[in-house]
Amino acid sequence: MDDANGFVIEDGVLEEYTGPGGEVVIPKGVTRIGEWAFLAAPVCAA
Repeated sequence: MDDANGFVIEDGVLEEYTGPGGEVVIPKGVTRIGEWAFLAAPVCAA
């Protein structure tokens, strides 16, 4: 499922983020983050 904020989530796994980057809040329901989910997006460190 690709949502309006750029998150691609499948079965609770955040597979990819296609948004603009910056500060990102992981959506509720995400139980795992895929190894390469943020490969193409410049995000701030937590």
